[in-house]
Amino acid sequence: MVPVPHVLKINGEIPSMDEATSDHQRLLDRLQVYELVERKVQGDGNCQFRSLSDQLYRTPEHHKFVRQQVVNQLKSNPEFYEGYVPMEYGEYLKKMSKYYSTLTILSDLVAIQGDPFLQIDFFID
Repeated sequence: MVPVPHVLKINGEIPSMDEATSDHQRLLDRLQVYELVERKVQGDGNCQFRSLSDQLYRTPEHHKFVRQQVVNQLKSNPEFYEGYVPMEYGEYLKKMSKYYSTLTILSDLVAIQGDPFLQIDFFID
């Protein structure tokens, strides 16, 4: 498995088309490393967690569980993540617990921590 280099980005200005295309290609490359695929999910404020649930459990329906696991990881290791959050960390965790999602933090979780979901009990068919 060849890792895809992580490029740290903090949400700010809207990216140019070239940057967005480059970011999307980097995402596709990273998905391929983990033998995952890009899929469309319902865009309802839970989309990042629905996406993770879809890839981990083959259904987007476990998004609430995935969200809680991400929040637990963020709470357990603030020294890894608080520097990436553009607000007070406790407030961010409160918002993240209630359907506040940021793709950047979740991609940073994977890039910094490896695979934070290795501790999750997977549902097996």
